[in-house]
Amino acid sequence: MSVPSTSVFHYSADERQSDFLPQSIRTERTYVKNLQELVDIYVRPSAIPVNSLGNVTASSKETVVPQSERKIVFGGLDALFTFHKESFFPALEAAAAPLLSPQGAAKDADSDGRLSTEVAMEVGRTFVAHAAFMKMYSSYIKYVSGFLCHIVSFVAHHQSLLTIFALHQQFRKLGSQD
Repeated sequence: MSVPSTSVFHYSADERQSDFLPQSIRTERTYVKNLQELVDIYVRPSAIPVNSLGNVTASSKETVVPQSERKIVFGGLDALFTFHKESFFPALEAAAAPLLSPQGAAKDADSDGRLSTEVAMEVGRTFVAHAAFMKMYSSYIKYVSGFLCHIVSFVAHHQSLLTIFALHQQFRKLGSQD
């Protein structure tokens, strides 16, 4: 009886190692893109003044999601996005560039392994240089289950406001198509 492989991918150790850095860069790029979407779709629209949604009697300070609620639910997301987009990801790309460039990716460019070693050291230094900023995640992770419970509660209590917000977003899309 044969034992099934535990790996879906049948790459050699060298192939897995050579794909590690490009995969890490692609993953970070995707993460920055997803954070951008999260900020654009949820965080920024939640701060839209209610009176801009057609409710002229509302206070100019009222927003779709009150500031106190936004802080609980989205606290730190803008900072995480800014950190990754403007600091960490550019530094990571710069550290990896010598190996990922067309010249560095050529089979004979790293035949002695020096380039890989230099790039690995530079990538490591990038993580060390940004380690203090990574602490932002500890508070985010610590409170994430509370965020989720708070979102469920907020949605249950503010369904009509969220419906108006959704309609506003649809009208904005229609208006931008003209």
